[in-house]
Amino acid sequence: MDVSPDELPLLYTWIDGIPLSRPKRNISRDFSDAVLAAEVVAHYCPRLVDAHNYSAANGLAQKIYNWSTLNNKVFRRLHFSLTKEDIEAVASCEPQMIERILKLLKYKIAKYKPNGLSGDSDLVKDHLDGGHFHDPHSRSGGPQRDTLMISAKLEEKDALIRELSETIELLEAKVRKLEQLVRLKEHKIQVLSGKVPKFNGRA
Repeated sequence: MDVSPDELPLLYTWIDGIPLSRPKRNISRDFSDAVLAAEVVAHYCPRLVDAHNYSAANGLAQKIYNWSTLNNKVFRRLHFSLTKEDIEAVASCEPQMIERILKLLKYKIAKYKPNGLSGDSDLVKDHLDGGHFHDPHSRSGGPQRDTLMISAKLEEKDALIRELSETIELLEAKVRKLEQLVRLKEHKIQVLSGKVPKFNGRA
């Protein structure tokens, strides 16, 4: 999920609108320890993450640990995850890496449903230029779209089944009626032919 130059101002405005524990000076460096990323999630989805569990870090190892924890415990519940390469890149302040993550994070937060049907078993790769975000819904349009499409197809099939059942019942009724008419006609023919003494009124 690349970020075009035109998208950067809106992305930065979105971040500026979130009360973070420290001001944004150099976004790649400020977000490199995952603390502010955890605060972003906590702002919109407080039940998903406890930002106090993520401590500020200067060393690369601790930064990677924070991102890995956030990735495994939080991002998966938002239905995406980062690869080891993605985590190392953002922890190392690789240019534009945090913008990519934040863009995807913003999208996933907007789509997040606490009782969503999708899970970790759905994870598939979504290749990006310097890393690989695992995004199970980037190509399908999200779990809601999938669910709605499936529901629509099922409803369409149910309606078709009901229509066919009604048609079958109608045809069966017509067949029974025709059989009664045939028996009555045969009986009348027999009466007229003198094979039976009289018509007793029974089909």
